[in-house]
Parts: sequence; structure tokens; C-alpha cells
Amino acid sequence: MQEEIEVLNNAIFNNVDYLLIATDKNGVIKKFNKAAENFLGYRAEELVNLQTPAIFHLASEVVERAESFSKELKRKIEPGFEVFVAKTDLGLPNEHEWIYVTKDGIHKPVLLSVTALHDHKNKITGYIGVAKDISKSKRIAEDLQVSQNRLKEAQRIAKIGSWSLDLQTNTLLWSDQIYAIFELDSSTFEPSYEGFLNSIHPDDIETVHFTFNDSLQKKVPYNLEHRLLMKDGRIKYVVERGETIYSNSGEPLLTQGTVQDITQLKLTQIDLIHAKESAENSNKAKSRFLANMSHEIRTPLNGIMGFIELLEKEETDPKKSNYLNIIHSSSKALLVVINDILDLSKIDDGSMRIERIDFDLEQHLHDLISFFTSIADEKQITLHFEYPQGLSKHVHTDPLRLRQILSNLISNAIKFSTEDSNVTLSIHRKGNRLHLSVSDEGIGISTEAQERIFSPFEQAELSTTRSYGGTGLGLSISKKLIKLLDGQIHVESEPGKGTTFSFFINAPEVILTQEKQSEHEKYTFQGHILVAEDNKTNQLLISILLEEMGLSFTLVEDGKQAIDAYMLYPEYDLILMDINMPVLDGVEATKQIRASSYKNNDLPIIALTANAMKEDIKHYKEAGMNAHVAKPIDINCLGKTLSDYLKIVS
Repeated sequence: MQEEIEVLNNAIFNNVDYLLIATDKNGVIKKFNKAAENFLGYRAEELVNLQTPAIFHLASEVVERAESFSKELKRKIEPGFEVFVAKTDLGLPNEHEWIYVTKDGIHKPVLLSVTALHDHKNKITGYIGVAKDISKSKRIAEDLQVSQNRLKEAQRIAKIGSWSLDLQTNTLLWSDQIYAIFELDSSTFEPSYEGFLNSIHPDDIETVHFTFNDSLQKKVPYNLEHRLLMKDGRIKYVVERGETIYSNSGEPLLTQGTVQDITQLKLTQIDLIHAKESAENSNKAKSRFLANMSHEIRTPLNGIMGFIELLEKEETDPKKSNYLNIIHSSSKALLVVINDILDLSKIDDGSMRIERIDFDLEQHLHDLISFFTSIADEKQITLHFEYPQGLSKHVHTDPLRLRQILSNLISNAIKFSTEDSNVTLSIHRKGNRLHLSVSDEGIGISTEAQERIFSPFEQAELSTTRSYGGTGLGLSISKKLIKLLDGQIHVESEPGKGTTFSFFINAPEVILTQEKQSEHEKYTFQGHILVAEDNKTNQLLISILLEEMGLSFTLVEDGKQAIDAYMLYPEYDLILMDINMPVLDGVEATKQIRASSYKNNDLPIIALTANAMKEDIKHYKEAGMNAHVAKPIDINCLGKTLSDYLKIVS
């Protein structure tokens, strides 16, 4: 029977997964199971009858620990003290670990438990050590610790803290980074929902509380930006995110989420907003200055150009006619400068309007070349242009802006060319893109200067301005207009050998079904209109223009007189309303007319003013005006605008 028990014990001893090492009372190894052999690499016969420390023979300091352990074991195992768990001081974090050294010298961690064996007289006869391999769990624990350290570091770098709130116990757990964000000491502050609310800026507490509870009721995550109020009065900005876990019955169990410190980002955004507002205010001031400057120049220029045009029609003396033509050309040049400045402002503030229509491209370009031919002839420059056979005649784009671009490029080409040289306009098509180029044989542009010639008020060299004049706006405006027409511009040049500006725009081919109305058509109308204009010169000019159009009119000098005249005779067919007038301006006068109880308070009112900015025109229409005609007055533009509201006499 004893032998059977011994066999059974041996079977159990050798078939368990734990390392089992049995010794006598002096620590001499008597049994060494299969698991211990596999783990340590020793065969049982190599260690049986050796002292226990023999298994640590490859690490001397471990041997010392083992010998100390043996002595400690003998001293500590007393009656009633059956189990002893070995402790290690070898630098491992777990106090219940021991290190076994395998036959190949590998250190392996184990959990070791030693039990004293007693005889029937309760005397110690030996010991049995039970060890469990914890290598895998140790690696998992170490990997977990590394992950936790990485998470903490990531939270620190990103300034993101994590939290969880047990809604059953109202227990709130914070990560280290949340304590850092809230600037609270984790050793003295115990997190709670109420404590969290106390750190919120007073003006944001209600919003935060509502958002959290609303999320619970609707069972949706929440994302909220709010402020924290620090003890020293500083304000922090955070983004809080949270999501709740619910039981099967729908009861909220746990809410978890993050808090991210976005103070620096928020302060940067605030600075950018202030900078943007400052820039916008600066742009508004610039635009207002340009508008005022435009008005002050356009108002007298309106009289100059208007009367010159009238005198040119009547003058028969060739010498005087030539003088008038020079004055008219100079006035137009001044108007071009004013328009360039306004166009640049409009493009920069996004108010430039592109009007794409169908038109005859061939005729448009031939008219443009005819205009510049006489200018080129004066400098003995030959202007070349041939419309290619097979190229579509009609296109869809903005003819006014295309003419403006080409006028700038051709004008520059002629300006910077020498006598007896050539300027060439070329054109071809690729799909919907219309490609045009203007080449000259002039002074050329250096590589360095090519990078700045498209900037406003810049020219290639300072000497260029002195020798040739100009504002430096033409190329800047042309480039911006080309971009608005879905195109690009490119320059190729070599000093002393000429320059070529090439560009393309989006201009699909079209077929015109009817001819456009002549730009120089003479308008004759029927009707009686009210004219509000305070400038004496412009009063005289508009009077002459209206008389030539067959219209009768009543002339007043300010907005108040306009209202009085309207109330005396509300049956006017139309009102031409100046804007900047004494006593009462045109905008306020229009508002009062529109607010009147007369049945004809919806009669057409047209703004006739030197103010030509987009925001001005919008303001006039919001006040109740129907249309806008800019000064200096273009007779054709005035006639076309009046034709929308008055009866034309055939």
C-alpha cells in the first residue's frame, strides 16, 4: 500500500505544470519534477542530493540571496508557520517574485511558495517549493506599463486628459493630465462632478451642466468647448468630449471622455481674428478713401469730359479740333488711372463683377487694334494682327475685361518699344481655352524684375518710371482679371531683346443668333424727369444731354428740394438722383420718397454719382434706388439705363 501511495505521489509530482522541488530539512534536493526540468534545463539527476542554491550557481549574487533564503527559511519556519513566500530585492517591482537561472544562464521570473513538511511528531522533515513561471504575465505587465507610460506622455504632449464617471457611485476618476490641466494637486483634491463644476468659468457652468445632462437623456455623445477659471484668475480654454455606457434596460452606468487644453490654439485664433478685423478695417478705410478720392476727381472730370465731347461735335476748325482731341485724350488717360485704382480695390475686396456674354471676338479684336494703330504709328511702330482662318468668330466671356487686359498689354508693348520695331498680337484656341499673346521688340525685363512686375504699383526698374511713366497697376490688374476669367498669365523676356506676355482664359465657342445693338446708338425718349444735382457744371452738362435725348426735366440742387418737387408733382417718369448733396443726401431723399403715401412712390430712381464702389451701389439699391450710372457720364451707358425705364421714341 505504501508503494502504491509513493507511485501515486510520483505521478502527481511529475505531471503538474508547476515547478516542484522537494528538499530534506537541510535543504538538500531530493525530488525535481518534469516541469522543473523543462523550465530550468537540468535533469533531475544533475541536482538531486545537491544543496538548493546549486540551481542559482550561474549568478553569484543570486547564490548569496539563496543562501540567505535558506537560513531565513530555517529561522522563520516555526510551529504554526507553514507557508513562506520568498521575496526578492533584485530590483524587480513585484515583491513576491524570485529569479531562477536556467542551465543556459537565462534569468526567469517565478512566483515561489515554500512549505515545510512535518512528521507525525510535528517535526520538520523537509521542504517543498512550488514555483510558477510568470515570464509571460511579466512581459504582458511590462508591455502594459510601457503602453501606460506612452499614453501618459501622449496625453502630456497633446494636453489631453482622460476621465470616467461611475454614475452608480458618483465616483470620478481623472488621469494625471487632467489634474495638470485643472492645476489641482492629486494628493489633496478628490475629483467629483461638483468639484469639476467649481473649476468651470461661472459664465459656462450652466452650458456645461445642460450639455452633460442633455447627452444622458438623448443617449448621444457630446463635444463641448468651454472655459476654466484658474485660482489666480487666468482663463483656460478646453474641449470636453464624453460618451455614456448604458445597461440593457437603458440605465446610464458609466460616462467616460477626455478634456483637451486648447488655450494656446484659442489665443492664437483670437489673435488671428483681431488681426483679420484690423486688416478688414484697414481695407475698409482704404476703400473708403479710394471711393472719396474717386468721387472728388470724377465730379469735376465729368464736366470736363462731357463738355469736351459736346464741343468736339460742333468744332469745325481743324486746329481747335486737334486741341480738343488732345484734351479729351488726356482726360481719358486720367480716367483710366482712376478706374485702375478702383478696379484694383474691387478685385482685392472681391467685389469685381465678371459679366460673361456672347460676342463677336473677331470684330472686338479688330476694333482694339484699330484704336492702338494710330498710337503705334506716332512712334513708328508696326502693329501686327491677323485673325486666324478657322478660328471661331463668336465666344462666351467678358468682352470688357478681355479688352482691358489686352489694352494694358498692348499699351505697355508700344510704350516700351523703340522706333521701327514690331508689336504682335497672336491668338489660337485649345478646347474651351482662348490663348493670346502680345510680343514686342523693346527694352525687355530682367529675370529679377519679372518676379515683381505683377505687384501693384511696381515697375521693372525705378528708371522705367522716370523714363516711361505709368502707375504700375496695369499688369497687376491684368493678372487678377485673368484669374477671374479662369486663366493664367506668363512672361518671357530678355533685356534688350523684347518681351512676350502670354495668357489664356476660359472662352467657349458660341453661335450668335442675333446681332448686338450698336454701342453708339442715339437714344430719343419721351417723358419728364426730376434731376437732383448740386454741382453747377454737372447741372449744365446733364441738361444738355437730356435735351439731346428729347426729355423734359425739373432741376433741383439737393435732396430736400427733390422731395418737395416730388410731393408737388409726383407724376414724374423717373428721378436722376445725385448722392453727395447739401441739406439732404440722395440716399435719405430716396428713403423718404419710398416711404411716402403717394401712389407713384415706386417710380424709377437712378443714382447718378461719382461713387462707384460695389458697397456704394448695394447701399443705394437697399435704399430704394433702381439702378446706378457712374460719373463721368458715359452717354451710351446713360441712354441704355434710361431705356430700361422710359418710353423710346422711334
